[in-house]
Amino acid sequence: MMQVMPETAALYGISREELLDPDICIQVGLNYFKEMLHRFERVDLALAAYNAGPHRVVQAGHRVPRIGETMKYVRRVKHAAGRYGTQPWE
Repeated sequence: MMQVMPETAALYGISREELLDPDICIQVGLNYFKEMLHRFERVDLALAAYNAGPHRVVQAGHRVPRIGETMKYVRRVKHAAGRYGTQPWE
């Protein structure tokens, strides 16, 4: 469902081994995304920050960085959310 890097998990006091527990991994991912959404106040930027890191969004002038993987990730997540009628941000 989501991938959380060990360095990100460490910000929450979660070890690499604990990330193997799906419940913990999902909770950390959701908390991190929530922080990115609060910081950037736009879903596309929060998704980009989740994928590429917040520093890359800032470096790109508070836009989705022109990184192929990140642009694709943002499009796919937003498309999937729209498909299932779950767009609480709009």
